[in-house]
Amino acid sequence: KVPVHGDPATAIVRASIGERVPEVTCDALVAGAGMGGIGASLALARHGKSVCLTEETDWIGGQATSGGVSALDENRFIEIAGGTRRYYEFRNAIRAASGGLSNPGNCYVSALCFEPRIGVEVLTKMLAGLPVRTFLRTQIVALEEKDGRFVSALAWQFDKREAVRLRIRYVLDATEA
Repeated sequence: KVPVHGDPATAIVRASIGERVPEVTCDALVAGAGMGGIGASLALARHGKSVCLTEETDWIGGQATSGGVSALDENRFIEIAGGTRRYYEFRNAIRAASGGLSNPGNCYVSALCFEPRIGVEVLTKMLAGLPVRTFLRTQIVALEEKDGRFVSALAWQFDKREAVRLRIRYVLDATEA
């Protein structure tokens, strides 16, 4: 949270991580809750895997939900072919949440434009009830490796100002950077 006015150095977080850190166990760590991270989390959950989904910002959806009016970067045939079942579920739920309008944001750059908050609400509902635990404003700061595989990740939770250790079997970097 870098201030608009004043010294940007005030936004630097100096983390002090003690010996004892709370732990959470999950099958997979998905770092990044953009559309790729959400898609991966949904697929992992569908296959019975528990997920720890981390996101450095305070919302999910990444570039698809971060604009003033979100415009999905889609091919011109998206309305008839070229998307996955889950992606169409996302698109249809946005339209339903927007009163059934085919292009609720009424923009010309995409077949589906919408308010970002609606996209976040739809994605949150898609994850609800699944074995996906979302950690917002959380950054992975270290990975622990044993015998050539990652076994845990140390993450800093900015709002709680504390670390959490994620005990994991798999790691997926889905950050959009």
